[in-house]
Amino acid sequence: MNLINTRESQFELLRIVAIFMVLIHHSLAVADTFGYTGHYTLNEGITGVLLNSAVIIGVNLFVLITGWFGVSDKKIFRKILFLLIEVTCYSGIAYLIASLFNVTRFSIPDFVHAIDFTWNWFIVCYIMLLFSIPLLNKLIRTNKIISLPLFRCKNINIDECTLFILLLTVLNVVFGWGLKYNNVNGYNVANFAFLYLIGYWLRINKWNMQSPMILCISVYAISTILLVCIFVFFFGLMHKESNTINTMRIMGYNNPLVILSSMAVFILFSRIKIQSHWINSMASAVLGVFMIHEVPCISEFWRSIASKFYQEYSYFGLLLFDIIFFIVLLALALLIKRFVITPILYSMGNIHLLR
Repeated sequence: MNLINTRESQFELLRIVAIFMVLIHHSLAVADTFGYTGHYTLNEGITGVLLNSAVIIGVNLFVLITGWFGVSDKKIFRKILFLLIEVTCYSGIAYLIASLFNVTRFSIPDFVHAIDFTWNWFIVCYIMLLFSIPLLNKLIRTNKIISLPLFRCKNINIDECTLFILLLTVLNVVFGWGLKYNNVNGYNVANFAFLYLIGYWLRINKWNMQSPMILCISVYAISTILLVCIFVFFFGLMHKESNTINTMRIMGYNNPLVILSSMAVFILFSRIKIQSHWINSMASAVLGVFMIHEVPCISEFWRSIASKFYQEYSYFGLLLFDIIFFIVLLALALLIKRFVITPILYSMGNIHLLR
């Protein structure tokens, strides 16, 4: 499996966009009008459904980037170690700062809970993906052409990577999302492995060279609109209960429309050629944005402020809050990265992990 070692700024920019989308997705829940935490209302919730349909791809984009660049088998454990150091530092220091500014009262149990990554499904699944990568790499390393019997007198030639993706599509999308067997919403390592292979497959087949930008934009727009239509049909017209489980399924990460939308945006960014040290620096700390805003006491605090923005200025106010909040979190994450994480890695002799 050929790996890409250089940091390409268009993908680093996409990494930033992906986490910003996750932040918007989480903030939309405070509107309480389109499922997740509250029931969908046709009049007030349609804007929220549209916004959520546009940004639900954030997690998928993050994993697709990992698949595109690949991860060397020899660096798996170092990468996991680095990830754990980042997660612990971002969450722990954010909790201490929150305590210092009276956002919460400091307590040892709450501090331990803040740095305990096991409550965060994304981090757990990403670590599980990293452990699975040697197996995934072995499956696609040779990428041989296989001849499969299609009809009585005709065979079809297909490479192993494409075959694996087709099989996982049946398992994750058809049986999982479609028929509700086990993987109903994509919040698991099975879907992450699926996306990892798709990211690799897009690179080796040079989809970024074959797909016009207007086509990528069109697929993203159409997929988003269709996702809105499905949501409105089930919860608005058919009056299905828009509870957390049902909403997460319709907006699932293994929903074929969400996957198509993710691929379209990913290919779109891959066609843009940028090289910027500033973008690369920002992207190196973007995981901190995710971890800090997920610390329980901080999450409760910012959601209360976001709710006020929404009540006062509707979804425009909510998006304005997201922009401001993202900038603040990114600045804090960069400081933690520079003055805490980097020195720790230097002392461990693992500074190469920062590259």
